[in-house]
Amino acid sequence: EASRKAFETKVAANKKRDELRLKKEAAKNEAAKEAERAKAEEERKAQHARDEAVRRKEEERLQKETAEAENHAKAEKAKAEAHRKKIEDDLKKEEAKAEASRKAFEAKVAAGRKKEEERLKKEAAAAEHSRKAEAANSEDSELKYVQKVDMAVVGTRVELFGLEGDSTSMNGQHGTVEKIAGGGRIVTVLL
Repeated sequence: EASRKAFETKVAANKKRDELRLKKEAAKNEAAKEAERAKAEEERKAQHARDEAVRRKEEERLQKETAEAENHAKAEKAKAEAHRKKIEDDLKKEEAKAEASRKAFEAKVAAGRKKEEERLKKEAAAAEHSRKAEAANSEDSELKYVQKVDMAVVGTRVELFGLEGDSTSMNGQHGTVEKIAGGGRIVTVLL
């Protein structure tokens, strides 16, 4: 009986010892699992922080690139605007220059025309004066290059002939006797 009791006591002690050992192992395993979970959580947080830092850095880079692109676009736009304005100013200058040149040319042409008109008036006046003087001087001489007509009177129609030099173009033209001298001699013919 004593031996049986001793054996049972020993078995109970072994059982209790095994239970304690199992509990310790279970607690140890649970602690290891908890530590693993904590480590995994820390790693997740660290990775999240790294990802967030990379995202922020990329975002800053994109913002910087966007700002640079906008500044470049503004600079190019300002440059193009300045170039366009310069072209417009150059065109205005050229137009003003051309207009001034045109006006100067027109003024020159008008002055030349006026001068020519004055010259022609002077020549016409001189020619008229010369013609009148010649007519007055040759009042008694017969006009030689006129078709002979019997009994010429003022108003008679006659034809010119035999003229030479600058007066050749008047040959064949008809005119009216304007002035006669004594004996019916023709002195002046009005063409």
